[in-house]
Amino acid sequence: MNFNQTGVFIPVSEIFPSVRNDFGTFKTLLNDISLTDALFWCARLNLIVTNPLEKEHITRQQAAIDLFLTNEEIKEVNRFALAHGDATKITVFFRGQLLELLRWILLYCRNLPSDGKTFEDLNTRKKFVQAALIASDFWSKRVYGDRFSLDGEIDTARKRALGAIRKAIEGTELCPELTRSFGRGWTIFMDYFRDQYNSLDSEFQSSVGLSIGDYFKCLLIITVHFANPKSNNTGIFNPRTFADSTPLKDIFQKYIAYESQSVDELRSVLWGNVGKTEEIELPYDYLPLREKPILCSEDDRAIILDPIFYNEKASIGPLFILTKNKTRSQANVVFGAFGKAFENYTCDILDRMFPNIDGNKQVLRNLKKDDLDGEELEIDACISKGQPIQ
Repeated sequence: MNFNQTGVFIPVSEIFPSVRNDFGTFKTLLNDISLTDALFWCARLNLIVTNPLEKEHITRQQAAIDLFLTNEEIKEVNRFALAHGDATKITVFFRGQLLELLRWILLYCRNLPSDGKTFEDLNTRKKFVQAALIASDFWSKRVYGDRFSLDGEIDTARKRALGAIRKAIEGTELCPELTRSFGRGWTIFMDYFRDQYNSLDSEFQSSVGLSIGDYFKCLLIITVHFANPKSNNTGIFNPRTFADSTPLKDIFQKYIAYESQSVDELRSVLWGNVGKTEEIELPYDYLPLREKPILCSEDDRAIILDPIFYNEKASIGPLFILTKNKTRSQANVVFGAFGKAFENYTCDILDRMFPNIDGNKQVLRNLKKDDLDGEELEIDACISKGQPIQ
């Protein structure tokens, strides 16, 4: 299996020789693509290329490519792959590129009269691919820029490059398996954090309008039904009617209202009052996607915008819901309680891995020892093989 997510991104000219790789061409392409359809296709492709249940890079890429490229265009991809090693080193679609494209779609696209069906047209799909390949370069310039320059001291150059490397990994990584993240999040918050933070239930209910248990149930429903491109080939659902036949009907509507945003709302939080007449270089703040990772359209379509941000909701989301709008000192109380809960959670895992033998504990917790300078320090846990701790 291939776990290496680094590789060569294909320039648009390698598949479409007549298409220029510049901002003017990019805007022209986006002007001919329907806004909501394009956003949903960014999200759908993101689900495919970050799918943790498919470990093979080639298989994920092939699934995405088959949706958009003709046989002749695929031949050009294969030719490029052969010239750069093999297909395992080639990437057509990737997460960072799709989030970059989504951003510009919000600024330059508009809904066309046939939105909802526009991508049935082969020419529309071709323009979308061309725009995506150009967006790869925009992503690269934003992430890398001149950060690999050796100007200045070597330590300065290393520190400058470190951020770019982290951003590159972020833009090409797979999503963790969402059901596992859900299980981990449920266990930490329901079984551990609640013991450390007595007001968890009341504060969460006040902030979200749901109990934390109902919040996790709704999150799991979305995860099971719409986060796996193999079990559902679109990832799209109707947020108004999906849970109508279940006891969670009203609860689900509250969950969607809290965790989703409209196209106009997403455009507003990402771009504000920026105009459309010039090339714009603004920082890309992912926070609006993290806080509300579900997109809802006016025609009752909904989709997970980014599975990795949705995964964060499953594993750590309630923590930041509780700390939002708190003062620093109040937030530190919440973080401190979570730190203790997480420590207990991990120590219990160690206890299961290394159970007591003949009444002797193998996992020792909260040991206070002196360091080399004589200062007292605390060790959260250590494994003892029958030897006393000096």
